[in-house]
Amino acid sequence: TGVGIAPLRSMINSLLETKEKRKIILIFGSKTKREMPLRNEFEKLQKNNSNFKFIKVFSRECNKEKGIHVQDKFNLINFSNSEVYFCGISKMIEDSKTKLKELGVKENKIHYEKFI
Repeated sequence: TGVGIAPLRSMINSLLETKEKRKIILIFGSKTKREMPLRNEFEKLQKNNSNFKFIKVFSRECNKEKGIHVQDKFNLINFSNSEVYFCGISKMIEDSKTKLKELGVKENKIHYEKFI
C-alpha cells in the first residue's frame, strides 16, 4: 500500500534482472487506480516477464469488488514453498499474517515491514 511498494519494487526488479525462474506474484493494493503508483511499470513488467504476475486491488474503486483488500486475494495463490514479503499499514499486516497462517504459510516464511 502506498510507499510500501518501494522495497518490493526493488526486490522484483532485481529478481527479474537476474533471470529468476521462480514465479513472482505482486498483489498491490490502493484506494483507486488513480492513486496506485507504478501501476504502468508493473503492468509492463508482467507483459514482458512470464514468471511475474501483477494483481491489482482497489479498495474504494466503484466496481463489483469495492471494499476488497490485498489479503482477500490470497486465495488466488498456491503458497506452498513460498516466501511472502509485504509492506504496509498495521491493519493490513496483521490481517495478512492471520490469513497466510490460515493458508498454511509458516511464520518463518512471512516477512514484512509495518507502518504504524
